[in-house]
Amino acid sequence: SLDNILGLMAIVNLLYILALLLFSRKEIEFDFKFSAVKSTVIIEHGKYSFWYFLATLSTVLVFNSQIFLIDQKVGATLLAQYIVFMRFFEIIRTSVSNFTVVLFPTIVAKEQSNDLHQLKKLLRLAFIRTLLLLMLLFIILFLAGESLFMWWTKAQVAFDRGLDRKS
Repeated sequence: SLDNILGLMAIVNLLYILALLLFSRKEIEFDFKFSAVKSTVIIEHGKYSFWYFLATLSTVLVFNSQIFLIDQKVGATLLAQYIVFMRFFEIIRTSVSNFTVVLFPTIVAKEQSNDLHQLKKLLRLAFIRTLLLLMLLFIILFLAGESLFMWWTKAQVAFDRGLDRKS
């Protein structure tokens, strides 16, 4: 039911935030107190995050445009398959993004200390680790992607490659 899904999403997001907090504390010593939160900090964060908001908004607009065009071109059945297929890869993309963000919190500390040599070294290491992670993920998806997709959908969605058809 929708209530169960929303509850599960809330629990997963809470666990993710907790993992972020614990990992960050392990890498960088800091105290987090709600009493220290000030409106000026929130406003600055809003200004800083505005570009991320625009990027997310553009992603939503592009995805919705794709949905509209696919529905017009091939119909609701293939559209439903496309949405399930895209959600599968969206989960993978989000997981990789979140993993790489959590993996390198020391970069922020080095940036604040203005240690450019160490920052370059950390960014290079982050790039290599991310590249290796993506290569591993590519190999896994290449070899077992269809099986993972079938497991994820409980074999209820057989993606028939109908989106490849020319009308």
